[in-house]
Amino acid sequence: MPTHPTNNQAEPKVRKTYTKEFKTQAVALARRPEMSFRQAAADLGINESMLRTWA
Repeated sequence: MPTHPTNNQAEPKVRKTYTKEFKTQAVALARRPEMSFRQAAADLGINESMLRTWA
């Protein structure tokens, strides 16, 4: 038996917020000739579709 009480409620998800400067720099990175949106997003640890919405 568990020694701690179970909680049926899921923890609330915390949304990350990104500064305007971060978004601008992320898009600039993704637009570099040697970079792709997919690679830039992976390098930054963000979702590719989110990066594309900032473009």
